Amino acid sequence: MEKAVWEIPGSRTKTGKAFRVPLSSRALEILKEQKAVVGDSPLVFPAPRGSVMSDATMSKMVRQANIDGVPHAIARACFRSWATDANFSREIAEACLAHVTKGTEAAYQRSDLFNRRRAVMQQWSDYVTRAPRADVIPLHG
Repeated sequence: MEKAVWEIPGSRTKTGKAFRVPLSSRALEILKEQKAVVGDSPLVFPAPRGSVMSDATMSKMVRQANIDGVPHAIARACFRSWATDANFSREIAEACLAHVTKGTEAAYQRSDLFNRRRAVMQQWSDYVTRAPRADVIPLHG
């Protein structure tokens, strides 16, 4: 919390390498809000009985909302499309998603681009949490 970083150990990543995720100001607010709800639990969003929430829970919510897709893939695809439209470089967008660089590029690129990723993640947070603009016309009912 103090460093505004979520550190994912290598044992929990596809690559086996630890990954640092810069937390936006809103992410920190949510963590603080949830701390008041969950107390000393190590879980941010526990299931109602206090255990780990199952993968099926989010999938069920997405299905009930008639959204066609897999929850984590939807979020990652939305972020990646936004990053392109917001004119962030491919390398920064891919680094935010923890995608691994391969080939010759990987041999030379050793930075995790953390400080640049921090700025991108704050802008993404600002984008997804802002109030709708007045010039946006809803396309539904």
